[in-house]
Amino acid sequence: MVEDARRSTTVSFDPNCRPNLIGDKAEYVHRMDQFAARANIVRLSDSDFSFLYGGSDHERRAKALLAAGTALFVITCGAQGARAWHAQGGAIEVAAPRVDVVDTIGAGDSFQAGLLFALRAMGRLGAGPLARMSADELNRALAFAATCAAFTCRRPCADPPRLSEIGATPVDALLGGRAAPS
Repeated sequence: MVEDARRSTTVSFDPNCRPNLIGDKAEYVHRMDQFAARANIVRLSDSDFSFLYGGSDHERRAKALLAAGTALFVITCGAQGARAWHAQGGAIEVAAPRVDVVDTIGAGDSFQAGLLFALRAMGRLGAGPLARMSADELNRALAFAATCAAFTCRRPCADPPRLSEIGATPVDALLGGRAAPS
């Protein structure tokens, strides 16, 4: 089913690991690898990556996923921002906006939602459009996603931002003057 969907829609995968709930780590890693290999977009936090693969050789894993057909691989690193790899757009790093952190719960989910919103706004959802992203588009999408995550960290209880709260500057930078999708 996922393989069929991948041809007509964007499959985004965020494993959101919970190590204390996993009985058989080897089987879990195997299943996560199977899901990741079938996704167009894979996003992991640096702690999820460390749990699944140990260490921090993000680039090696990115190259393997891109070779398997994943279009975009993203690692979020909290206050250190995010790194992404894309076959056409290359490797990109974005800084995390500096904020007074109240609660980090939900920041990864807000990043992922912001990334998907940005890709939709740019017309880059779908296997073909996603594969043709430029480095500039990737940078703008990641910066927007990082802004969304930062908003979430500024308040308690996994409360993601609304588009109206983001403000005109990040949205305009993302969209290049086009109207935001509703």
